Amino acid sequence: MANEAFIMSAMLLAIYLTVLVSLRSKDTWGKLVSFSSLSTKASIFLVALGVLKELESITTVGVLYLLVSGASVMLLSYFLGRKER
Repeated sequence: MANEAFIMSAMLLAIYLTVLVSLRSKDTWGKLVSFSSLSTKASIFLVALGVLKELESITTVGVLYLLVSGASVMLLSYFLGRKER
């Protein structure tokens, strides 16, 4: 039980630090990288929570969120690349 709490606390700290970096970044590409990192960490947190608590629905939501966030980052980078030309 203590290991689970430590893992979840470490993951939440990593998410918090990513949000701080995202807020301090002035570059558009830096914000996109921070968004990508944040969405990946949040989805891994959901998957880990679902596995630890044995909740299949939470695990499924985490995997779907991981897929959707990856696609959204690719779309955002495409449109940002077009904007710079």
